[in-house]
Amino acid sequence: GIIFILLAFIFRNLRGIFLPLSVVIFAVIWTMGAMAILGRPMSHATEIMPILIMAIAVADSIHIISHFYHHVSLTPDPVARTITRATMTEMLSPVVMTSLTTMAGFLALGTVGAESISELGYFTAFGVFSALIISITWIPAFLAILKIPKRYRGKESRRHAADWVEKWGFFLVRRQKWLMPFIVLMTLFSIWGISRLQHSFSSVENFPVDHPVRFANEIVNEHFAGTTSFDIMIEGREPGDMKDPVLLSQLDELKQLALKIDHVGSVQSLADFIKRINKVLHADDPAFYTIPPIEARVTGSEWVEKNGGWVEVSKEYTVSGEELVAQYLQLFEMSGKPQDMSNLVDYPYRHAKVSIMINSDKQSTLRAIDQELTTYINENMNRNENISAAITGMAKLFLVVDDLIVKGQIWSILTSLLLVWVITWAMFRSPTVGLFNTIPLFFALFLNFAFMGFAGINLNLETLTISSIAIGVGVDYAIHFVHRYRIKLREGLDYDAAVPATMREAGLAIFFNSITVAAGFSIIAMSQFVAIMEMGVLITLTMLTAAFGALTILPGVFLTFKPKSLAR
Repeated sequence: GIIFILLAFIFRNLRGIFLPLSVVIFAVIWTMGAMAILGRPMSHATEIMPILIMAIAVADSIHIISHFYHHVSLTPDPVARTITRATMTEMLSPVVMTSLTTMAGFLALGTVGAESISELGYFTAFGVFSALIISITWIPAFLAILKIPKRYRGKESRRHAADWVEKWGFFLVRRQKWLMPFIVLMTLFSIWGISRLQHSFSSVENFPVDHPVRFANEIVNEHFAGTTSFDIMIEGREPGDMKDPVLLSQLDELKQLALKIDHVGSVQSLADFIKRINKVLHADDPAFYTIPPIEARVTGSEWVEKNGGWVEVSKEYTVSGEELVAQYLQLFEMSGKPQDMSNLVDYPYRHAKVSIMINSDKQSTLRAIDQELTTYINENMNRNENISAAITGMAKLFLVVDDLIVKGQIWSILTSLLLVWVITWAMFRSPTVGLFNTIPLFFALFLNFAFMGFAGINLNLETLTISSIAIGVGVDYAIHFVHRYRIKLREGLDYDAAVPATMREAGLAIFFNSITVAAGFSIIAMSQFVAIMEMGVLITLTMLTAAFGALTILPGVFLTFKPKSLAR
């Protein structure tokens, strides 16, 4: 609905509304059909894919139709077929290249390592490719056969908007000496915001503050042992290894260590049961609430013959601690509730688990606990050749995902930037010009991360996708501006005069395109799922900052340095 309204405002005719919408519909259908054919289910990541495609697929058609009407306005007696041919001759290269760079941005998500995020990248890239094919075939075909309304012939439509962006170009030329200080100031401001950026992975925080799930989680963490756990999995070489008193003592020592760490709510292990049984069998004497030693002195009795009869006398026996533990476990198995231990040890007593409940899911807290546990395990348990221990559990999963987020963010940014640079290098046949196209991207990324830092939005698995999307989609605006700016330079305009001329022809389409795409992405911001909502806000912001970078930062660089490679 929002895209429909914006298209109606931009073009003010039916073909300007329904031709772009038809591209969107076909692109979404093709992509969803491809997922169904390949048997890929929808996930928490790919559920936003149709909205992404809807917002992106409309971009090429806006540029094509805008330039079509621009040519119509310059021709007193235009012929639809001739105007369409001129439009596609001029626009085919930038439209194809912008689609390829957008695809590159999404394909870079394949380096993240999370399957759902990778699938989002792959299938959205396919949707962008579908939109490209439809845009360069379907739309020109209809523009060529539809009659041009008389009101568009020989006069420029949307003159006020075109005048506005042209005046912006003149303003930049007049104030060009202030542009570089402005860019430096914005960069420093962004670095300050980025320094405040935090990264975390918490599924509970994705629910609204007043949601029952989040409220219940806070109650359990505050009044009980907690909702997050570290599980230490211990594996012996042979069945029965978990009966070793030395190992059980280490489990008990690990428990005492863990309980001293902040935010540890409780610890459970096989050692707790052995200590309890040992105490009960010694008349509940607290002194026996321990793990039996390696060799234990046990007082018993036996019957001996004396003076022609049998008498009972006391006697001390030496029993191995492992044998004593085995007897305790056998007694417990006969108690009628052996299942009480089933989540801590298996029946052959070769595998055991230590469950540590945590009443916080903050990354800094979990990482500190993980380091303490890892140090103890490596210095004690893993030195025993007969056993091996490893840390698992939801808390460990959160930390692994957190590391994945950081590494994935770095790799996705580097991969997408490299692909964009190579594609634009090939398009403009100049590595320098290709590098110019990445300037607005750095500006948009810096502002995006700075906003996250100031707004307290954490870098998580959902916001991880934003950088690649911003690079892939945001570079479109730079490509269109650079492409038109080079044409103006080759027509004989100087660097100053080419800026307002480019603004009038390409700037208007970039402005309308960014507004439309941002509006399409803003739908995601209406989600009740906090991470998806934040993703929608950030993508919307990034589209606007990328357009601002193309219409302000890029001209500022050109006016300041006047690179000769652009005029070649």
